[in-house]
Amino acid sequence: MKKLICAMLALALILSVCVIPSFAEDVNLALDKTVEVEMETNNSGDNPDMGAGFWSSEFLTDGEWPAFLNNGEIPPLGWYSSSPDLEVDLTLELDLEDVYNISEIRLLPQKFIGGYTFPSSYEVSISADGKNYEVIGGETGAHKGEFLFSSYSGGNPYSDESYTTVNIPTFSAEGKQARYVMIHITEMGNDPGDGLHYSGLGELEVMGDPNPVVVETPVPEETEAPTEPAEEPTEAAEQPTEAPAENPTDAPDAPVATPAPEKKKGCGSFAAGTFAMVCLAGAALLIVRKKH
Repeated sequence: MKKLICAMLALALILSVCVIPSFAEDVNLALDKTVEVEMETNNSGDNPDMGAGFWSSEFLTDGEWPAFLNNGEIPPLGWYSSSPDLEVDLTLELDLEDVYNISEIRLLPQKFIGGYTFPSSYEVSISADGKNYEVIGGETGAHKGEFLFSSYSGGNPYSDESYTTVNIPTFSAEGKQARYVMIHITEMGNDPGDGLHYSGLGELEVMGDPNPVVVETPVPEETEAPTEPAEEPTEAAEQPTEAPAENPTDAPDAPVATPAPEKKKGCGSFAAGTFAMVCLAGAALLIVRKKH
């Protein structure tokens, strides 16, 4: 029993120091993030971001999605753009400031005039580095003459009851990672009757895991420094030359090899003789032992 208790305590200790991953619920990652708006145009009447006090790209990520009037005042409604042309080259880019695992992207229409000016043709794409984008959805020629709030139907634009039923374009991004979300609009929404074409969004939502993805920076492989070829020694260094003697007869005689001293030979003979005597003595000792 004591062994069992000790084993359970050890297991509990191990689990207490282990990092157990938690699965957080998806949240709106776009909240309070920055949206940049650009329009490629040569038309002086183009207005990519109207910014009329209650329309601005800043209101796309403020988390508010109010009706046209709120307690008698016009609240921040979202983003609005206008152009005399139906076909445009208009881009909204959202920066999440970190790479996240995302699940879906939602484009909430403005509650102003029932979402009538929602873009007709656009693409939604994502990127982790701001350079390579992947298209995950979009629409072409959609919502012609439609209110995205079917409960609006030209009713009271100041009542929340007119905005209870809505078609929210939603695009799945399950299993994908992104930092940037781009909406590229090529066709504006419906013309409300004043000769201009509009595009408007009430809120841009990017749902995903609130924990940023840990991006590992690759460690560069160590490379050996290139070895420079050794400089070839000059002939003067390879073969040092001596000045020739002025008188060849004065050159020193070549050294003569002298024989090794004779006592070294004697030492070798003495060692050999001693070894022989030891062998004979050993043999004699063996013979004596055999006799006895």
